[in-house]
Amino acid sequence: AEVIISGNRINGYLFMASIPGACLRYCQFYLTKAQEAWGHFHQLCFSFFGGTLDNCIYDNDSVLKNNKTDKPTSFCNELEVHYHFEAIFCNKAAGWEKGSVENAVGFCRRNLLAGIPEFTSVDVLNGFLEEGCLRTITEEKHYLSERPLCELFDELHQKVSPFNKGKTWGKWEDLKVNEFQQIHYQEYGYSVPERYVGFLLQTFITAFSIDIYD
Repeated sequence: AEVIISGNRINGYLFMASIPGACLRYCQFYLTKAQEAWGHFHQLCFSFFGGTLDNCIYDNDSVLKNNKTDKPTSFCNELEVHYHFEAIFCNKAAGWEKGSVENAVGFCRRNLLAGIPEFTSVDVLNGFLEEGCLRTITEEKHYLSERPLCELFDELHQKVSPFNKGKTWGKWEDLKVNEFQQIHYQEYGYSVPERYVGFLLQTFITAFSIDIYD
C-alpha cells in the first residue's frame, strides 16, 4: 500500500484478516512485514474479533512458512502455542483458496485507501483503518444473506476463545556501536551515549520501536 505520512510518500504493507463467508474484516498498515509486525497484527486482530479462532489460514509467507522444507517456521510455532490455534497454509498456485483475503484487501483499498491518502502518523492511519472496519460492520449487510454484519460480529464473539492480551511481539538483537555513536538497524542509525562506542548493546525491535539497553 502507498500512503503519505507527514508529507513523505511511503510504501508499506497492508495486513488483512477476514472471517470466511462472513464479510468481517480487519486491516492495519505496517512499514515492515517482519515477524514483529506479524505478531503485533495477531494481537490486534484477535482483540478486534474478541478472541482467538481454532485455526487460521495463511498464504505462504516466508515469515510463517519455510518454503524449502514446506514446514512452519519457529516463529509461526510460537504464534500457535501462544494463541492456541492451528496454522493452515494455502496450496501453492491455488489462488482460489485465498480469495477471501484477496477480496478483503481489494475492499480495503477501494473503500479506505483509495488514491494516495495523507495522514500525520502511522498511528493515525491505523486508527482510521480500524474505525473504517468497525463502521462497515455497523452499517452494512452481508451481500448474500442480507443479514446485518453486526449480527454476524456478535455471533463470532460467542465462538472465539479468550487470549492473553499482554504479549509484546518483537525480537532481540545485539548491535555494535560505531565510531559515530550509533547502532544501525536496516537503513537507520540510532544515537547512543559516547561511552558505548565499540560495545555491543542489546536491542528489542518491535513493529514500531527499537528499545536499546545497557
